[in-house]
Amino acid sequence: LVLDVDPVMEGDAVGYVDMTGELIRTGTQKKQKAEIDAYIDQIGASVSTSATGFYASSLSKYKNELFGILSELVLTPAFRQEELDRLKKQTISGLQTEKDDANAIAANVRKALVYGPNHPYGQITTEQSVDKITLDLCSNHFKTYFRPNVGYLALVGDITLEEARKLVEQSFGAWEKADVPKHQYLTPAPPARTRVVVVDRPVAVQTVINIAHPVQLKPGASDAIAASVMNTMLGGGDARLFNNLREKYGFTYGAYSSLSRSILVGQFNAFAQVRTAVTDSSVMQFLYELNRIRDSIAPATEVQGILSYLNGSFAIGLQNPQTIAAYAIDIERYGMPKDYYRNYLKNLAAVTPADVQAAAKKYVQPGQAYVICVGNAKAIAASLAKYAASGKVELVDMYGEEIKAPAKPLPAGLTA
Repeated sequence: LVLDVDPVMEGDAVGYVDMTGELIRTGTQKKQKAEIDAYIDQIGASVSTSATGFYASSLSKYKNELFGILSELVLTPAFRQEELDRLKKQTISGLQTEKDDANAIAANVRKALVYGPNHPYGQITTEQSVDKITLDLCSNHFKTYFRPNVGYLALVGDITLEEARKLVEQSFGAWEKADVPKHQYLTPAPPARTRVVVVDRPVAVQTVINIAHPVQLKPGASDAIAASVMNTMLGGGDARLFNNLREKYGFTYGAYSSLSRSILVGQFNAFAQVRTAVTDSSVMQFLYELNRIRDSIAPATEVQGILSYLNGSFAIGLQNPQTIAAYAIDIERYGMPKDYYRNYLKNLAAVTPADVQAAAKKYVQPGQAYVICVGNAKAIAASLAKYAASGKVELVDMYGEEIKAPAKPLPAGLTA
């Protein structure tokens, strides 16, 4: 089940939407969490919930039982204070652990910079925001947004259409429709010029590097397949970034890139974790590869190798029922052609080196990116300044907030 709902601004209680999704799985009006867990285990099923739907699977012979528990979770949930308290405690514990995780810090800063504070994708969950989450916030969000009229339900497996229709009507026929609020947000734009941002971790012996910016890549876009080929060539595993930063220079164990699609706003990100001493050189090689894939046509043999790899990956993915369900929902949700995935391999094979370069020029913008480095600022900041259009490195905290210079100047003549 996928609910087509707009993300919401969570105010000073960031995290309550995700927690709402977790609470759905923790109890119903008739069952406590332990009973639900035991029942799901008994039938050998898998059930996970989120604020935008659920995923469930079981043997076909237990489909009636599976639909029964799903119906109970959706139609008669019971949000209990003790379960919320448990989830809040777990979340805060995880956030405390993340304070020592450079990759988690980079993810927070990237979110804050790429999307900004006025977009829901830019919201960051903190210990303070979790403290403000209440049962009423979660319950009201569920009642407002978890509605069948914005939902897409896909079933894949040993079941006929008539069986599926009957089960869905029996299980969810009483689920009441309601108007679901819509929201609009300004689309985040990349920085006008490249900015270099550093989060200081004085005892770090490695630097986490992210080079990121927002992109406008919508599901089913005419160049989405070419964009996938381009990103796979650049940073999809044993690719250009990996071969450069690891195989050629030995700066890191791995360097990669990602390109996400979204109806609102996607993101490009190139990333690696490198030794402190080679932070400057690593950023240089990242930018070299980002510019190279934009500025030159890839050899036909290299493109053909990527096409063959993606061809095989697509075929393997079709063995997963969850993948098939996701494809079916994408087609309906985004108004894609009904034969989009049926023709995927044909359209993949038609991608040319020129198409790859065009996608790179559109979706990879090293001249308008955030170069985010989490590491020992004293050791890396000065050498990174040359990559910033302003010639200056910006120091921020673990949430992307600028660190201000001291209000008072140091006394004259004060030495270390």
